[in-house]
Amino acid sequence: MQVPAGLRRLTSFVCIIGRHIRTIFSRCKADNGVEYRIAVSIGCWAFLLVPIALSLPELARGQDETGEQVVAEAQRLAEAQRLAEAQRLAEALGDVDLKKRRNAAYDLATMGQDALPALDALIQRLDDRDEQVWVQSVMAIAKIGPAAAAAVGPLTESFNERSLQKRYRAVWAVGRIGPSAIPTLRKLLADTSSSRRSGAIEALGWMDRNAEQAAEILNDVLQDDSPEIRRQAVSSLSRLGNAGQAALTRALDDKDPQVQTVAIQALGKAASLSQDLTDKVIRLTKNDEPTVRAASLIALGRASDKQDDLLNLLFEGLLDPEANVRGAAIHTLQSLGDQSQLAVPALIVLLGSDDQVTRSAAARALGSLGSLGTHAAGATEALIAGLKVADEDDSSITDALIRIGPAAVPALLQASTDDSHSTKQISRALAGIGSKAIAPLIAALQSDAEQTRVSAALAIAAMNPIPEIAIQPLQACLDDPSNRVRIAAISALANLPDAVGNWKQKLQKLSKDPDPAVRASAVKVFASQDDSTEGTQLLVACLKDNDEAVRVAAATGLGLSQPRAKAASDDLVDALADPAPTVRRTVVAAIAKLGDSAGDAGTAVAVLLNDPDSSVRISAVTAVGTMGMSSPEVIIAFTNLLTNKEETVLLEVLPSLSKVGPKAREAVTNVISLLKDERSSVRSAAVQCLVKIETDHTKTVPLLISALQDTDWTVRRDASTSLGAIGSAAKASVPVLFGMLDSEEDSDAARAALRAIDDAGPDALPVLIEGLKSKDRRQQFYAIFLLGKIGSDATDALPVLKRLRDESDSQRGKEAFSRAIKQIEAKP
Repeated sequence: MQVPAGLRRLTSFVCIIGRHIRTIFSRCKADNGVEYRIAVSIGCWAFLLVPIALSLPELARGQDETGEQVVAEAQRLAEAQRLAEAQRLAEALGDVDLKKRRNAAYDLATMGQDALPALDALIQRLDDRDEQVWVQSVMAIAKIGPAAAAAVGPLTESFNERSLQKRYRAVWAVGRIGPSAIPTLRKLLADTSSSRRSGAIEALGWMDRNAEQAAEILNDVLQDDSPEIRRQAVSSLSRLGNAGQAALTRALDDKDPQVQTVAIQALGKAASLSQDLTDKVIRLTKNDEPTVRAASLIALGRASDKQDDLLNLLFEGLLDPEANVRGAAIHTLQSLGDQSQLAVPALIVLLGSDDQVTRSAAARALGSLGSLGTHAAGATEALIAGLKVADEDDSSITDALIRIGPAAVPALLQASTDDSHSTKQISRALAGIGSKAIAPLIAALQSDAEQTRVSAALAIAAMNPIPEIAIQPLQACLDDPSNRVRIAAISALANLPDAVGNWKQKLQKLSKDPDPAVRASAVKVFASQDDSTEGTQLLVACLKDNDEAVRVAAATGLGLSQPRAKAASDDLVDALADPAPTVRRTVVAAIAKLGDSAGDAGTAVAVLLNDPDSSVRISAVTAVGTMGMSSPEVIIAFTNLLTNKEETVLLEVLPSLSKVGPKAREAVTNVISLLKDERSSVRSAAVQCLVKIETDHTKTVPLLISALQDTDWTVRRDASTSLGAIGSAAKASVPVLFGMLDSEEDSDAARAALRAIDDAGPDALPVLIEGLKSKDRRQQFYAIFLLGKIGSDATDALPVLKRLRDESDSQRGKEAFSRAIKQIEAKP
């Protein structure tokens, strides 16, 4: 039997009702308000269903016309229900309960255009202090769309928001409202507020449903005097799709490089560029601004069909002096897919260039292409060949090989057998490839070629952390017949003392290795890992090794800690007679670890203040100062060294004398002579030393005042600091220091000195009276304060002080002037 059409419609409608009720239940919350809403909704639908149910018999008899009427009535009632729901939520939006306001705002934001009856309430919530309520209210307005025109004005108030998130959402909402917002936006484009203007520009960029009209307005904005406004216009045009293309093309001729860059980036997102536009972008690859050149190369790579022309442009880009342009060329080369293979031969040629910048750019490009896999072999071969001519400190080639990754490992290991390659760079590349290269590196430790074994060991040594699987193979290399391999293995295992079973025993054995370089390496590592008595004895024994490097390593190890240096102090004193200056210098540094408990060892070091080697003398000066030695013999030696012409010596002696303090007064004459030294570093050190060793301020203050006139600001700074350290006894320096407040270089130091001296004499009166007239409030304050300190001798300043007090519009200023006047007028 055929089902009547009316019944079919009614059945469909009942299904709709069922879905609506189910949706209500799924959004049920725990609060009574929501439960009440559900009850009301169910009641409404039940009320609706009763008359429908009563009409079922008639519908079943094929009364299609009655069914259509029921459906229409149901739709009307559903619309009434949506209206009632929007009105109820609008009322809840104004509730004092934050939770209810949030729930209402969230619900309205899901209703789309059905939220229109709540528009007035939503607009009122644009002043809500709760961010969630505000955000969801804006979302609801935006989803209402063009019918929310009344919200445009209030939303634009948020264009001045400090919060970027709130500003962005308001701008987006205005854009979604569409054409009805355009009159307001046009007015804002003429606003004096830059934030309002930029907000209007951004809103136009969101009008994709009215893109042609928005693009026409933004095209006019491209004539604005402000580059920032024009940049924002270009950014908005980029969101309008094809409608903004013409304006963006015109923006390529803008005088501002950032405007051009943004326009190029926007146009480059197109699937292809017209011939005229392609030609224009090609010309921009020659632009003076690096950002424009870089953006042009990337845009052409995305949208140009002329691969041959593009490759030539990219080769030029690889040679660009700016790193971001070279990076853009490399990035675009990678994006060319199979076409990028055409670049490899040219890059190989560039890799042999005499210019380091060119070689580095070519190396980076080859590394990038090799990392794609398709050109790994050719790129690796070319890069390894480039190692022969590359500077050892140039990491561009090794970085490129690292980028290629495991595919480069076999060729690198093969290259390690060639003495013309740098072992350091090959090892660095292998280490950079990391754990993916560990298996072939372990195998290479067994190679017949010494160079390969060395490169492999050094590569593993440079890994951090060293893979556990490599520990045992490295340990076996400690017995390798090649001293270079043994040294590389020691270096690799140095940071793994706990992972190697009899590691220390092996180091002890290696400290007696026939090869001195192996012995030195073993001693260095052993010293850093074994602080036992036996370890100290081994280092003491190595102090007598016949190789200088081993003795230096032993002395360095003994100086790593005070207990170890103390235990070996007698042996260290004996080593001070070593014929090698490097050993004597290292031993001195080890003894210095003993500090003021050095005793006879310190006295032995003091003898080296007269060592024939300059570096040893400097080391001895530093050590004696550290140990706080101040014997007459030491002071005499220091005083004599002050006649030395070597800057490095003087810059060690003067601070050491400062540590000795007044006991070094015998050296004052020599220190004073250095105040006239031609080197500012020496003059500065002499100033600092003088105030520490000479306690008679009648002698030091005049000298320091003279130093305030030095041509070098660091000397003037140190003289100011020294005068401040003397305190009120240095008040004779106040006139000069006060004059220095006008100097940008000297003002901070002079101000600090004046605060520390905290006093002034009558000789400062003229400069202080002049300082009262200064427009600099701090300088004026110092003048008032110091005049008060002078007291009754400053009566000449009273007329000026009283006049300025009366003219002052600041209560604080009046009080300062009055305080100084009172101090001056007080009876002695």
